[in-house]
Amino acid sequence: MRRNLIDYAPPILREFEEYKALMEAEQKQIDEIWSIAHAILDEALVDQATGEGLKRWEKILGITCLDTDEVKVRRLRIQAKILEDVPYTEPVLRNILTGLCGEGNYSMDIKYYEYKVTIKVALVSKKLKDEVVAMAERVIPANMILDIDLMYNTYGILRGYTHRQLRQFTHAQLRNEVLP
Repeated sequence: MRRNLIDYAPPILREFEEYKALMEAEQKQIDEIWSIAHAILDEALVDQATGEGLKRWEKILGITCLDTDEVKVRRLRIQAKILEDVPYTEPVLRNILTGLCGEGNYSMDIKYYEYKVTIKVALVSKKLKDEVVAMAERVIPANMILDIDLMYNTYGILRGYTHRQLRQFTHAQLRNEVLP
């Protein structure tokens, strides 16, 4: 949104050519200042941060960043740390998983009498599996068995495709990759 300086002047001054020229000359600097201000605000929000903002969040939360991490993974790692909330209940764990993987991109089964938690992460969130494992190890009680795996493609998912469409993929790709 461009903010024209001339619009802030009293109506009587807007008519003078000298004043119009002065406002036009200063407009470039004002546009730069607004651009910088928006960039600073964007860096403060985890969802929009790209550089310095992510570094700052990681420093505050004590997160170690790898050189190979993409911005999306870094954001999700920060959000996972922020979303952690004590006490850890099943609804809180589901909220954290939804925040990390997205609605419908995971399944969780808790067998209380067997002390077992099974989490399956959708293939679209495959890169986030390590983050889900790290979060679950922090959140889930130590006396429970943790089983985290990927949701692989099943017959139910693949039956919507014809043999001709599936023939272009290997068996490993059909099982492990998100299909178009």
